Amino acid sequence: MESVIALIKHAAQVDKLSPLLDFLLSQEERDQLDKRVRLAQKLLAAKQSQRDIACELGVSMTTITRCSNLLKSTPKATRKLLQETR
Repeated sequence: MESVIALIKHAAQVDKLSPLLDFLLSQEERDQLDKRVRLAQKLLAAKQSQRDIACELGVSMTTITRCSNLLKSTPKATRKLLQETR
């Protein structure tokens, strides 16, 4: 995983992150990753009910619960990063 992180850091520095992610991830994987980020951001914002978020993003309540539980054990710096990049 360290090599992947190093590659992503380098790509971000030279403005090549999008093409790299296109290479590394299928369209479905990119869509799922985008949905996971938006879900986490909405849960952290706490402006909607979990049921409303599930309907809006087209995910199950199980997915909402899983992400919510993951956020509880996510480092504060990561949660802050998710909130700052909405």
